[in-house]
Amino acid sequence: MNQMPCAVCGGDAGFFLKNPASARIFYRCAGCGYIFAAPEERRLSGEEERSFFKGQWEQSPDGGNVGCYPHILSLAQSCGISPVKALDFGCGNAGLIRTLRANGIPAYGIDRVPVENDMRPFVFSDFSGLPAIKFDLITAIEVFEHLPDPVAVLEELLARLSPDGFLFMTTALTNRAMAHIKYFPHWIYQKDPTHIGFFAERTMEFLARKHGLELQVFGYGDFILDRSHTRLVVQYEGRFVFHHQEKWEMNY
Repeated sequence: MNQMPCAVCGGDAGFFLKNPASARIFYRCAGCGYIFAAPEERRLSGEEERSFFKGQWEQSPDGGNVGCYPHILSLAQSCGISPVKALDFGCGNAGLIRTLRANGIPAYGIDRVPVENDMRPFVFSDFSGLPAIKFDLITAIEVFEHLPDPVAVLEELLARLSPDGFLFMTTALTNRAMAHIKYFPHWIYQKDPTHIGFFAERTMEFLARKHGLELQVFGYGDFILDRSHTRLVVQYEGRFVFHHQEKWEMNY
């Protein structure tokens, strides 16, 4: 099939390439730049997926994304709300939940793979298990590249976000080189068999416009989606500057 509907903008996505190493087929949307694996190749079986992620957790018991925890904690502490209520979507082995709770922030998580540690009471397999509250900070750390329907998940998260809340996401962005047919097959990010969707910055800009959000992109693939349009978070040279009536500088 030479064309598929884009899972992000609904436009026409044309055949991009077949990876000679993995034989996976990818499509690319001309409208929003989203690149995705063919639907029939998108999922490991449930058992394969659980085994894959548990293997990762064993290699990194505290979570493989601890480098962004200080940034998230500083953002949570600067929301001007006390206590901040947080949700980590795709929480893995709940390393971020543990960090937030250790700092007095009520945090919950969602993950399809069961958590087998002391954070288990705070982690649920889907949205139905969550307390009936709005969250001031929702995180999705290296999650959206795994999702067959990222828009539906984004809308579910936004429905749980408080009116002045933040959604913090990370995923590696494609750039002109990585979205090139010559280089994409060698990009380490697409070699992960659980990664099925790849976003460009303009993909994220489309999602922000569609849902009336303020988008801030910093680093290689970290995002703040802010509903209030009055809060801006940017990063340069390792520093966050947070604007909301006053200005705070947070150094690491």
